Amino acid sequence: MAKPFDPHPNTLEVKPGVDPFHYQDQLPDLPVPDLDATLDYYLRSVEPLLTPAQRRKTEKVVQNFRRTDGPKLQKMLQAHASQCLQALPQGLHPDGSAYPKCNWLEPIWESLAYFSNRESIAIYSNVFGSALNCTSFPDDPVRRAAALVVQILRNRNNIQLENISGRPLCLAQYSRLWSTCRVPGVEHDQLTVTDTNGEPISMSEMEHQLRWIVASAAASASSAASSPSSSSSSSSSPVLSVAALTSENRTRWATTRARMMQDSDINVESIKCIESSILFLSFSDESPSNGTAIMEALSHGSGNDIWFDKSMTLMIFANGTAGINLEHGAADAVVPTRVLSLSTTEVFQMESQAPPPLLAAPAPPIPLHWHLTPTTQTDISTALSNWKTLVAGHHLATVTFQKFGADFMKKQKCGPDAFIQMAIQLAHWRDQQKFVATYETATTRLFFHGRTETIRPLTPESAAWARSMDNNDDDVGGGGGHNSRSRLRLLRAALDEHVSYTLRCMRGQGIDRHLLALRVMAAQSKMDCDFFKDDAYTLSSVWSLTTSQLPEMVADYPGFGAPPHGYGVCYRILPTQVLATVTSCREPGLDADRLAKNLYRALEDVGRLLESSESKL
Repeated sequence: MAKPFDPHPNTLEVKPGVDPFHYQDQLPDLPVPDLDATLDYYLRSVEPLLTPAQRRKTEKVVQNFRRTDGPKLQKMLQAHASQCLQALPQGLHPDGSAYPKCNWLEPIWESLAYFSNRESIAIYSNVFGSALNCTSFPDDPVRRAAALVVQILRNRNNIQLENISGRPLCLAQYSRLWSTCRVPGVEHDQLTVTDTNGEPISMSEMEHQLRWIVASAAASASSAASSPSSSSSSSSSPVLSVAALTSENRTRWATTRARMMQDSDINVESIKCIESSILFLSFSDESPSNGTAIMEALSHGSGNDIWFDKSMTLMIFANGTAGINLEHGAADAVVPTRVLSLSTTEVFQMESQAPPPLLAAPAPPIPLHWHLTPTTQTDISTALSNWKTLVAGHHLATVTFQKFGADFMKKQKCGPDAFIQMAIQLAHWRDQQKFVATYETATTRLFFHGRTETIRPLTPESAAWARSMDNNDDDVGGGGGHNSRSRLRLLRAALDEHVSYTLRCMRGQGIDRHLLALRVMAAQSKMDCDFFKDDAYTLSSVWSLTTSQLPEMVADYPGFGAPPHGYGVCYRILPTQVLATVTSCREPGLDADRLAKNLYRALEDVGRLLESSESKL
């Protein structure tokens, strides 16, 4: 395995008993990577995607870029980075930092990766995941909801310091997790964070209030169903919920939202109340009974029950299973899922017994009201129709692999994440018989306001190993085939390369955010660069296989939607098992169930290869 990632610009050492935000002002700035180092690794990373002729052309394009446009763009980026380090207006970053600045990537990444996207954020931008180890609580889902909300709010006021190898991580994203909402714009969305100080209410009061809301909603539904006007409408007519609009194309939703707020102050008040709320809680009538059903429901809801713009929607199903749907621009998935995982034990304890009775009943919650014009009602119906089309094109499967987990991988002197990534490459190779640009997330939170960098799991080493796994010829005598010894050598080389580049990304020396920023500099200066029009750049920056790991030690599935014309694989590596969600678009050649089966088989094969006595070197 690779050595610890010294040296790293973050040389801070976590000391016990300090305030979680104590180190925030001292975190190092995200560095601008060296241009030559980026281009060198770029050339090696695109090799598995190119024909020999394409490779020769790309080498010439890179050589020319290194000599001409590259240094000019690098100088522009460095100037941009220096400007970002200057003090910004107070309050721009609500993370409590007395050192208000941003890193060079923030304004570029958040705009291009999230807020300028005009497509629906449901399924294909938001992330989602099960909660509470996928357990049900059919006897009293309302009590479970109360316990979960109360504990999450307690964790909100008790943020814990995070570290990697004793070095503190940036906590800025926690300040954008609560009372946060993505507000649609015609061309570009904005993120709003509302300051909501205060203490969470007790478990007794929370349960009382939620029971009132559920009973009130049931009474309203019953009254509507029995009213004379309902007899003339179709029983299959969809409920017109404003939440459906948040699943729409961003420009259409922005236009409808603006018109709704012009139509009535009632709408203004209700929209602002939702957008400034700490989180969005949804009670679903569904009762998903297994991991796949739970994740399917969490990925898109019923079309009426998720406010996709909210940084956190907490869903409670009729059988007590639970999970979250998260707007991705506000925070990376690891932040809210950590809050959720830290709540698990306490929620189990809280829901196991009735809370103390209230001495006096609190004032009941105040329902929100809407003024929905015929035009808005049509917009909602259209949004629901578009949502159905979106869901119909989405395919999801889960993998529950219980033969071994991180303990076995470490025993084989193998980094768990690298192990899983090699299994994914093998599974995809078997599924498609080709290699594609592969995305994996690495954290850069060791830097001030760091978020992520792209690990490129497809390397010359991983491609050579994956090909070898289905070549059954013996390589003794130079026959060109591969036995278990040669496969193991290839696997170890691929594992080492993956770990090495992962650590490079965590040092702020990855290539993809750097290349993206250089492309933005070129666009801003109207510089026409052959580099960004080259086949290699196109092939290696359109991610047909996106992957990510969530590290919390809870038996819950994480997930996200697949990229266009590709696959998504999100996974969690526990000591004795691996949980994964595989997603795909429903189109010829792609099948989430098939890739899930290939992944299960690949995990077995990698494990067998590592422990086989025949393969010991």
